[in-house]
Formats: sequence, C-alpha cells, structure tokens
Amino acid sequence: MSDPSRYIDVHVYDGKWTHNIKTTTSLEDKCILFNRLYQNIKDLGVESTSLQGLILVVENAQKPSNFDSTNNIYSDDILAEICKRMIDMSAEKQHDIIVNIAEQLSDMYKLGQCPQGRSTRLYQLYLSF
Repeated sequence: MSDPSRYIDVHVYDGKWTHNIKTTTSLEDKCILFNRLYQNIKDLGVESTSLQGLILVVENAQKPSNFDSTNNIYSDDILAEICKRMIDMSAEKQHDIIVNIAEQLSDMYKLGQCPQGRSTRLYQLYLSF
C-alpha cells in the first residue's frame, strides 16, 4: 500500500487556480461518457478504488458534494470535459489517459473525497492535455 504522507494536500490549491472550464454537456450525455469511462477503467483491471472513485463522482453529478466552491467548479464537469477531449485521440493516448484517470480517482477515493480533492485531482489531468 502507498504511503499517504507522500501525497500533496490538495487544499494548498484552494481558490488559487484559474480556469475557464465550462461544460455544456447534459447529464444524459455525461452518463454516456462516464459509462464508457467506467468500462475502460474496468478493462484495465486496476484497483477497485478507481471504480469506486468514479462512481462517487458520477452519483453526485451537479450535487454539492461535487462542487468545489473555492474554485467554483463541479468535478463532474471537469471529468466530462476530459472524456470529450479523449474521443478523437489515438487508442494509445486514450489508454495512457485512462490509466492516469484511474490513478487519480483511486487517490481521490482513498485520500480526498471532499469537493476540492475531487476537483483538484481531475483538474491536474485536464491541464495535462
């Protein structure tokens, strides 16, 4: 098991990042994107905490537990935008991103289920594109 002390406290970023992430993705379309992502993560055979983290974000779409008020964003909006960006990527690039998403979702589930923990970990991935 990983040493939790090696992880960055995401709260150091509270209110400090600027973003222009706006999504027009409906909840119905998010469900389609997230179901596809769920299957892709499941196919990796990674820790179940990755899937539990995804379920946590999906089940709370547009709810207060997904809203990072310090950075004014919903974690499910960030995840939807990541999924949309992956659509036109090669299978190899998609695989690499899905591996990273799975890792961040697992860390979020184990170490930071608060709204800031959810959004900051996903925002890091968003910035990587």
